Parts: sequence; C-alpha cells; structure tokens
Amino acid sequence: MRRRLLCLAILLGSSLCAPLSAQDQDFSKVEKATHLSGDVYLLQGAGGNVTASVGAQGVLLVDDEFAPLADRIRAALERLAGTDQPVRFVIDTHYHFDHTGGNLPFAQGGAVPNWHTARHGARPHWEQPGAK
Repeated sequence: MRRRLLCLAILLGSSLCAPLSAQDQDFSKVEKATHLSGDVYLLQGAGGNVTASVGAQGVLLVDDEFAPLADRIRAALERLAGTDQPVRFVIDTHYHFDHTGGNLPFAQGGAVPNWHTARHGARPHWEQPGAK
C-alpha cells in the first residue's frame, strides 16, 4: 500500500511540475526551419515539431508548439516559404501543450483549429477551469 501511495505521489508531483518547466523555456527563436518538399516545411523549436503546408489559400499547420512562438512561426514561414499567407487551419495531433499551445493565437488570427482530442471530449487547455 505504501509503495502505491509513493508512486502516486511521485506521478502527481511530476505532473504538477511539467507546466512550470514550460514557463522557464527560451522562446526566443524557432531553432530550425527546413524545406521538405514542394510547399511543405518543417519547423523545430522549443516544443514539438510543426509541419506547414503553404498554398494559395493560406497555410495549414500540423501542431503549433507554444503560444509565445506563434509570431516566430509566422516569421519563419514568411522567411522560408516567401509567403505572408495567413494560417487558415491547425491540426493537432494530440493535446500536449507543446503541440497545442499556439492554437489560441492562431485562432485569434482567423485559423480554425481542428482538435484531434475533440472527438474524445477533451477541451483545449485554455478552456480548462482556472486557465489563463
């Protein structure tokens, strides 16, 4: 019984510290931007990878890292793809903050987020009780 309680305490403690570590990250740059093929680009930075498809009607992102990186993602796409097309769609592969953190800034700019987790009843982290 004590072993289970200890494991539960460790898991709970580590899950509470995870969001704090995101606050301490350096969001000063998108570390690497790569042209993959045609109009498809890969951006790597502080969180999960971002894949972008740039077309005549706008940009589709697969994941969008953390909110503080939204402007840097836009700038990297403009520099790499030579386009100022707006982000129109965001597809989230899952609900972790390093993949969905930019949903709100991109949605405020007109993008339509498509939450993979919406099918499972989860809400985006900024709609969770107590979120800022």
